[in-house]
Amino acid sequence: MKILADANIAFVERAFAGLGQVTAVPASALTPEAARDVDLLLTRSTVKLGPGLLDGSRARFVATATSGVDHVDQPWLAERGVAFASAHGSNANSVAEWFALALLTLTRDRPRGPHGLRVGVVGVGAVGSLVAGKALALGCDTLLCDPPLARAGGQGFVPLDALLSSCDVLTLHVPLETDGPDPTDRMIAADQLAALRPGAILINASRGEVVNGDDLVAALGRGHLAAAALDVFEREPAIDPAHVAAAAIATPHIAGHSLDAKVAGTRMILDAACAFFGLTHDWDPALDIPPPPDPIDLASIPGEPLHHAVQRAIERFYTFTEDDTFTRAICALPPAERGARFRHHRNDYPVRREFHAAPVLTPDPQLAAALRALGFISPG
Repeated sequence: MKILADANIAFVERAFAGLGQVTAVPASALTPEAARDVDLLLTRSTVKLGPGLLDGSRARFVATATSGVDHVDQPWLAERGVAFASAHGSNANSVAEWFALALLTLTRDRPRGPHGLRVGVVGVGAVGSLVAGKALALGCDTLLCDPPLARAGGQGFVPLDALLSSCDVLTLHVPLETDGPDPTDRMIAADQLAALRPGAILINASRGEVVNGDDLVAALGRGHLAAAALDVFEREPAIDPAHVAAAAIATPHIAGHSLDAKVAGTRMILDAACAFFGLTHDWDPALDIPPPPDPIDLASIPGEPLHHAVQRAIERFYTFTEDDTFTRAICALPPAERGARFRHHRNDYPVRREFHAAPVLTPDPQLAAALRALGFISPG
């Protein structure tokens, strides 16, 4: 079996070696000619999966090693009888951990940090449900909005208008939908931003087009919103410098880029391919992932607020500094150069581990409990 894969899928050659002949190439080399004579095609979100790439291909199974699928023409694939799989939910915990650090960072100067704030979560799927859990672990109340789940009989959801007027923090975790019963394209624009409480915080780690960037800049500029943390932007990778400049935190669409998430994505599409072709595999990700870091000794600082200590623990795994600096730096480049630099940073992203990767030791039982609630582990 001939397998063509995006070389930026984590460990793709080793993972799929037992299924056939694997050719891993840069995303730019995933062309109609390259895809014509393959049986299995593996991509990421930078490649459009549809007739432009696959018309004339013999591929019977295609997959994206990403959670989002707005780059996939699923109706066309179904019409052609081409099986499809995604890595839905593979990066959910990574995004939720990015959210936790964003929330702590933006509320650092409050006496109790995020504790007691009401967080409105729009989109309560694989990512949003974990985000809600992190918010609760940080002492927040939550409001949940998910119209499709509400229509399916889910309980405890509120309409978007009610959520907007009641939350201190709005965080978005919806797919990009341009039509259908629940379009999300620019679902947060001038009217919705005005409906938020004065001083509210907006966090977006879903898709850039979910928020009207110019309207967000205006709301921040007039002081109606206190701050925004953005991991996604309209028209990526050609991001707008004004949107970046207005954000307190700006990262280049890497919230879900932990190594753990990437490995989970590879494993999910590998399992799906094996199920489709009736095969088995013997790939053990543990043989490829770097050894876990040594236990982290988090010494107590007398008088330190709990939320500062929690943020200090998270920043032993990840800080926004390099990603935020990079995002702002590329905005100084000529417009024609920004996109290539944006893509390069995402493709060559350094190893980032999730909270469970290394035990955290602390003599403070309250801090230890807070860290466990966020997904950290204690040495056992």
